Amino acid sequence: MTRSTTARRSLAAVTLAAVCALPACSSQEGTDEAGASSSATSAAAESPSAPDEETAEVTDAPAEEEAGEPVVTDAPVEDTSVAISNAYWDPAEAALFAYGFVSPVVEDGGTCTLLVSRDGATVRATVDGMADATTTVCDRLVLPGEELSPGTWSVVLQYESGSASGESAPYDVEVPE
Repeated sequence: MTRSTTARRSLAAVTLAAVCALPACSSQEGTDEAGASSSATSAAAESPSAPDEETAEVTDAPAEEEAGEPVVTDAPVEDTSVAISNAYWDPAEAALFAYGFVSPVVEDGGTCTLLVSRDGATVRATVDGMADATTTVCDRLVLPGEELSPGTWSVVLQYESGSASGESAPYDVEVPE
């Protein structure tokens, strides 16, 4: 590239950045995020009948709570795909092990809960989810053998966080005698 081509591209990039930044700094009439017109605040500021010392301030702060009205502050819970990647009985450890993942969520701190059920009895193990490159990993959920009687157990992995929740399809694991 020639020096003049590089200079023109740099000038164009700087100009574009400046133009894009102008609306954010402007105090002209427009709309806020909810689409409400801000012309009322402009008109009040320009009105000769409004006292100079007492002008109303418009902010994006939430309205005060009314008694008995719940205020929602968290993002809605996103449905996710939860899968068991491996679940098995380890005779050397005399324990049931399970591993899984949550997609498309990538976050630390959600709760992975392994529910293991048979004949109306349910035992559980929990671990914190760990962010991986493209998923959240539920790593090494363990249930000691003394908590499980011999037979076929149905294993389900659940995930819950402030932004996501879901449950895997059941997976059968045989606990030997």
